[in-house]
Amino acid sequence: MNYSLLIETSTERGLIAIFADRRVVFQKAFPFGNSSSSHLLPAIQEGLTTLKLNPVDFSHIICGAGPGSYTGLRMGAISAKVLAYSLHLPLIGISSLKGWVPPKDGHFSALIDARIGGVYIQSGVQTEGKVSFEPQPKLCLLEDLAQEIEKSEVLITPNLSILQPKILQACPFLQKEWIETSPSPHALYEAALEEIQAGRVSHEGNIDLLYLRKTQAEIEKEKIRACF
Repeated sequence: MNYSLLIETSTERGLIAIFADRRVVFQKAFPFGNSSSSHLLPAIQEGLTTLKLNPVDFSHIICGAGPGSYTGLRMGAISAKVLAYSLHLPLIGISSLKGWVPPKDGHFSALIDARIGGVYIQSGVQTEGKVSFEPQPKLCLLEDLAQEIEKSEVLITPNLSILQPKILQACPFLQKEWIETSPSPHALYEAALEEIQAGRVSHEGNIDLLYLRKTQAEIEKEKIRACF
């Protein structure tokens, strides 16, 4: 049996999960908020103890690579890199947005707040339970969001209280179904399998984080260019 560890700390809804092949055998969601750093390692240890495993029993490490919180991403990535490097395990980085999938078929967009940058977004479609995402997540300015999510029937996010008012202020006539939820370990595992099949696996403990965020100066420069 192959055991794998999933670490996802890109948002206020951090979690870890341990898989036996494709089945979740342990899952620990952290308390809501930006506190993944204090819960991550104890959660991993709890999982190992509960399942009577040792770190050497893992066959690979999966880590959400963002986009999302800078501090949360770094904490998760550092822990994943240390484990993968010290145990000589393959490390798979995945788009964290691929963890947010709706409970029904149709077009949807997974959204994470990017603060002054706008919104991190990765859209997809679910057909008979099978999810297909756009190739890459992107940073979208609020004024461009309505066009970006035009086909999406559902908007899914980890934090509705922050993101919904922000988006509705920029797009007051937006009519979409909103869902607030935690990331799906199963969806993230499926995303990792896609990375493995594509050969995007590090055997040196490396992971490319998807920061994506532009500086305020870059944003203002783009606005000026758009006027000409």
